[in-house]
Parts: sequence; structure tokens; C-alpha cells
Amino acid sequence: FPVTIFLANVVNMKILNGSASKTRKFKVKGSKGDEYLVTLVNDNYSCHCIGFKYHGKCKHITKVKEQITS
Repeated sequence: FPVTIFLANVVNMKILNGSASKTRKFKVKGSKGDEYLVTLVNDNYSCHCIGFKYHGKCKHITKVKEQITS
């Protein structure tokens, strides 16, 4: 499961091991008009929808992947 860090609570952050990752975020509008945030960190996708939470995949990520590769 992804870990959420609320930036308002961060006072100081330093990379101790490795390097900063390449992060991209996408807003995806759902079929009912809701917006979902899909995050791509390196080659790993995550989404804030309930489907991703329970199944580890969702149609929002699929849509982002289709747009990136087209």
C-alpha cells in the first residue's frame, strides 16, 4: 500500500539512501464526473480510487497508460 505523508506535517526531509524519484501526477475524470489522482513514481502507478485500494488496479490507471503510450 502507498504511504501518504502530509506535507503540512513535514518540517525537514532528506534523502538518506538512493535518489529522488521521478514523479508524475494525472487528474482523471471518472464516468460519474468525479476526479481521481493517478500517481506515477518511476514505473509504479497508484490511484486514490476504491478499486485500486482493494484490487491494486483500476480503469483510471489504464486510461493514463493508454494516453502515455499513444
